[in-house]
Amino acid sequence: MRSYVRLWFWCVVILAETFFGSAINFHALAQSGGATTGEVTGLVIDVQGGGVAGVNVMAQRIETGLIRQTQTDASGQFRLLQLPPGLYRLTVEAAGFHKQTSEVTISIGTSETVDFQLVIEGAQEVMEITASDDEFRKNQVRRKTESSTIINQLLVNNLPINQRDFLDFSRTSARVTEDRIPSQGVSSTSKLSFNGQASRFNNINVDGLDNNDAGVGAGRSTFSQESVREFQIISDSFSAEFGRSLGGIINIVTRGGSNAVHGTLFGFFRNEALSARNAFSEIDPPFKQAQFGAIVGGPIKRDKAFFFTSFERRSIRQSNIVTITDETIASIQRQGFQVRNGPIPFSVGNSAVLGRLDINLTPSTTFWMRFNDTFNYDGNFEPFGGLTAETSAGLQRLRDTSGALGAIYVNARLNLVNETRFLISHRTQQVQPPSSGGQVNLVASGGNVIFGQSTLVPGDRDVNIFQLSDTVALVHGTHQIKFGGDFLHAPGVASITSVQKGLASFLPLSFSVPGRPAPITFTALEAFDPTLRSTEQRAFLRFLATVLPQQFPQFPANTPLDRLGLPMGFQQGFGQPRTDVGEVTYASAFAQDEWTVRPNLLLKAGLRFDLEAASILPTTKRTWSPRFALSYNPTQVPRLNIRASYGMFFAVTPFSSLVFSNLTTTNRLKLIGIPFPFSILAFGSPGNGLPVADDPPSDFPVFPQFQFKLVVDPNLKQSYTQQAVLELNWLVARKWTVSATYSLVQGRRLVAVRDINPVVRPVPGNPLQGVLVGRVDPTRGPTPQLESGFGSSYHGMTLALSRHPSETVGFSAHYTFSKAIDNFLDPIRGDLATAHNSLQPALERGLSVQDVRHRFIASGQWKPNFFRHPLLRDYRIATIIRLESGRPYNLLAGIDVNMNGDFPPADRPLVNGVPLGRNVGITPGLATVDLRLTRTLKLKETVSLELIAEGFNLLNHTNINQINNVFPPDVQGNFNLPTQQGSRYSAPPDRWRSAFAARQFQLGFRLSF
Repeated sequence: MRSYVRLWFWCVVILAETFFGSAINFHALAQSGGATTGEVTGLVIDVQGGGVAGVNVMAQRIETGLIRQTQTDASGQFRLLQLPPGLYRLTVEAAGFHKQTSEVTISIGTSETVDFQLVIEGAQEVMEITASDDEFRKNQVRRKTESSTIINQLLVNNLPINQRDFLDFSRTSARVTEDRIPSQGVSSTSKLSFNGQASRFNNINVDGLDNNDAGVGAGRSTFSQESVREFQIISDSFSAEFGRSLGGIINIVTRGGSNAVHGTLFGFFRNEALSARNAFSEIDPPFKQAQFGAIVGGPIKRDKAFFFTSFERRSIRQSNIVTITDETIASIQRQGFQVRNGPIPFSVGNSAVLGRLDINLTPSTTFWMRFNDTFNYDGNFEPFGGLTAETSAGLQRLRDTSGALGAIYVNARLNLVNETRFLISHRTQQVQPPSSGGQVNLVASGGNVIFGQSTLVPGDRDVNIFQLSDTVALVHGTHQIKFGGDFLHAPGVASITSVQKGLASFLPLSFSVPGRPAPITFTALEAFDPTLRSTEQRAFLRFLATVLPQQFPQFPANTPLDRLGLPMGFQQGFGQPRTDVGEVTYASAFAQDEWTVRPNLLLKAGLRFDLEAASILPTTKRTWSPRFALSYNPTQVPRLNIRASYGMFFAVTPFSSLVFSNLTTTNRLKLIGIPFPFSILAFGSPGNGLPVADDPPSDFPVFPQFQFKLVVDPNLKQSYTQQAVLELNWLVARKWTVSATYSLVQGRRLVAVRDINPVVRPVPGNPLQGVLVGRVDPTRGPTPQLESGFGSSYHGMTLALSRHPSETVGFSAHYTFSKAIDNFLDPIRGDLATAHNSLQPALERGLSVQDVRHRFIASGQWKPNFFRHPLLRDYRIATIIRLESGRPYNLLAGIDVNMNGDFPPADRPLVNGVPLGRNVGITPGLATVDLRLTRTLKLKETVSLELIAEGFNLLNHTNINQINNVFPPDVQGNFNLPTQQGSRYSAPPDRWRSAFAARQFQLGFRLSF
């Protein structure tokens, strides 16, 4: 590992020495847009249409005065690279010709094309050139080979956005959907699924630097929406420059200052009076939300140095709706647990600050520095609501601090451009429970009810990140070559708690009694609440109390079973879970060539190398990722562009699973399962659990067949996808484009958890004995293994209509017909695994929970300018409309149907003796309409006030979030399943348990100068 670090260090030193030791000037360099920059290319011709060589071309960024210059080559072509996003004025000058200018907007990761036709001196002078239809066509079709969407500052500032989380704009892009893994806090995801893939495998960059939580595959804390210059969403086919993602890339660039002092003061407010009642609440509970802040930026020295700062605060007081039935609540309270249903209040507070400094050191050298800090409190971090009581919440306190810097250097002698970036970051997180008792899972009539302390809290993390990246771009004839590398080091300490206070699971019970034709049965609620038991049930339990000591000598005599809860199983963790995560290191290198074979044909080929090393990994991982793409514009059909691509894209390993495995296999964390009937004794102890300690009590029976250990497959591989895309773009009119895209994404060697030691020899009528002697390895307990043996498949067809956004109008609409298939649920949360038979993962192949068969999304903004009346002028209307078909859900039986000892049971109901397929249910669809209306008032020449009204879920459609998916058998063993829609089972209204937010209105203002 050290040799790789040393090699990369010396490469950076040599490059830096080369750059600083040479005269810095810009000359005819080329590349596609990079992680933080874009480019402009063009052709300068004379009146006869021939290319003119040696013409001076200058690009000046209007906001900051940054100047880049070059000259046309022998064919009259020019290229200006590594341009920060912004508005530029291009100036073309040549002896004997009039000077000409044109303005062009550069966005991140894009290549704009502007052509000039020179006018001879003495002829009619043309001072300002605007883009023709042909030039616009070339801007749309040349050089782009990936599926990407740019959300520029105009859209960021004007589209409606709930809680101002600008990453939500990503869902306006085709084939990007909201993650539907059950809500999680400590092990939260990025919340975005690209092309039906797991949401833990994306990569979020800020200013070209890492902004990911590699432990769980989530995004890190961000900053004010006002600080975003623009961002790029790349759903597939990204170039070799980007890595550590098998899903998608989100590439964010922060704002900087300019030559003019500018600032904004803003505030947004909403409360229950502006909100509709949640469908699962009989009242409209108190709700208050305020988001406010300010930005200011300007020059330190005109055309040389600039500053930008931002602050934003978000405060929320709202309620989640707990829908546990009154009957179940009454039973829970009778047993001494403090649980309630209905609206339950909680609060959220978030503060974010950012500062940035930009310096134009020379016309060809720029430098920037950024500092941002986030403070966060979240009373709903481990989410509750629906069938999960507030006592299972987690309270998060977080601080996330980052410092970053970067520089762009241009060297004419070597004909190259170099961009260097550096990051240092520190993140601390503490998650505490609001209750002190253990957790209970109870399969009641309303579904799987959860209350008591979450099994994942308390927990804390302390992580540092150091990152250095360097990228070089150069041109050689018709080839644009780019290469570089990246080094990221992330040591840290984590505390991973698992079932610290215990977890008791109550399921329906059935006991066969000799001489009795029907068994004695208990519902899960009767097993939990002794007051609900019949006289016959209590009599049987008194009899059972005399029998159990004979069958199990460790079971104490005279145990009052008729007055105790009867959990089917009990789990509890013992030990010291805090551990040093160790040295986690990523290193990468890439090379890429863009070859302009002909003016209408671009070929792109790239190769990326990634290395992943950590003390908790079985071996150091090394991967190679080839990428190929083309963009073709048929000469006979000038408005058509065809692009195609293929590539391999590797993800990083989810390190939280590796840490947990290290804890359990070294016995620093002992996770003990206690079977029935000994589970009765554990739950009947004071506090409904065994004492918190390093080891279980010495006098309590512990069976090795019930001790849980997460192991890592020694042959663990890197997860990857193969992506193939074919896209047709048609410029139907100036700025209007129609496209059709087919995407194929195949996930291979995907990482997830499965139990490799289930019961394979059950003992009829004696499940405990089957668990003790019938496992694959009868000397061990459940052995979930983290392995790379899973797969996924995604086919998607997208039809899109879009208009290039401008100050007055912008529009984008996508319809996607797709199908997502996989055989796992989540690569980290093994407790969410629902395999009917864990030894045959291939039989779990079915629709993914990320499958959205039909999806339509439209977004746009319009500023009408044809009204003359003063009261009807200066309005802007913006909207986001989202329509989605239902998602798959998995039907569960709630009992161990196949007696394989999994707990809690993951078995599915039987139909004609055969288990249902995985995820054969379908939930109701989703529909939302968000709308923003803005009125701009000009207070002074440079001061304006925007008055803003927003509505979210404007039509107040009930969008179902959680359902009861447990369908236990009746006393005859029959499963009462819901109605089928073709081959899928609907989720009827009596199974709905919670919904996303009802209609909400928000009022706001933005004062700008």
